[in-house]
Amino acid sequence: VTPLRGWLTGTVGTWQTEDGGFTWNKLFPEDCISVEFTTSGYGLLSTAERSGYTKIFISKDFGGHWQESSLKVGQYKVNKLESLLAIDQTYLAVMHLEQTKGEKSTVFVRSNNGINWEILSSSLNANGSYKLFFINQKEGWIADRFSATIFQTIDGGKSWSQLSTKPPIETLISFFFVDLQKGWLISEPDSTEETGVYRTEDGGASWTVLTSEELERFEITEWKDLMLLKMLLNHKK
Repeated sequence: VTPLRGWLTGTVGTWQTEDGGFTWNKLFPEDCISVEFTTSGYGLLSTAERSGYTKIFISKDFGGHWQESSLKVGQYKVNKLESLLAIDQTYLAVMHLEQTKGEKSTVFVRSNNGINWEILSSSLNANGSYKLFFINQKEGWIADRFSATIFQTIDGGKSWSQLSTKPPIETLISFFFVDLQKGWLISEPDSTEETGVYRTEDGGASWTVLTSEELERFEITEWKDLMLLKMLLNHKK
């Protein structure tokens, strides 16, 4: 979040540095799922408990101090925080909720402080596993990793429409867009694919798989996806 303050996570805990990575202090014994900050300084850090539930910590000073917070959406307890993004002063997330009589639901929600959440969409598949990507407050995408189905919104998540063409993959690992037309997705490559990396230049109407040579010439700007791309390419060699 600053040139000096950052986080490192692993299966045995989450650490924070205040000196650019020269020293690390252990914050939590759990693995960090995600950490996101709004432009107003609010930070939200989620960890996974052994029970499978998500634990939430909130910071109001860009990560200087953290306090555990209960995670609820209205009257419902959150079983799992699936995907989290911070866009300007707003949090966007996909959460799995526990409802009455053991029933579960998956919802797309919004919050300004990480405490009070508003449900924007409750039509998601309760058994899905979702990843979010937004380029601004209004325009974004949500993808089900298991079915590789991608939906788009242009009104901040109040309504969603499925992309006209489903990518020719079985399982989606990650994806991102730079505008409403150009995007990339990453899948686990099968025996017929060279990289498992696809791109679209028409808003998802068509997808083209990239070769290793094309990928080397192509400029990737999203560092999280770049790391995944390198892992996939090294795995393929």
